[in-house]
Amino acid sequence: MGKRDIEVMKIISSVKEIYSKYNYFIIDLWGVLHDGHKPYEHAVETLRFLKNSGKKIALLSNAPRRAIKAQTVLENLGFD
Repeated sequence: MGKRDIEVMKIISSVKEIYSKYNYFIIDLWGVLHDGHKPYEHAVETLRFLKNSGKKIALLSNAPRRAIKAQTVLENLGFD
């Protein structure tokens, strides 16, 4: 990236700063929503917020497991 690209890049501290600009969100699972043992702070409430705001959410993973297994893990971590 050049200097100009860095100057226009905006760092956000919450998805609430940008959610109104987008209808769809693609979110990775491991390392973004949870660490394999517990959800990251605010992850569960952020997904609920997006869902309640009418946003479409696609969860992404490169883990070699079936979707049903990932769903079970997420449910056990408190994601609905």
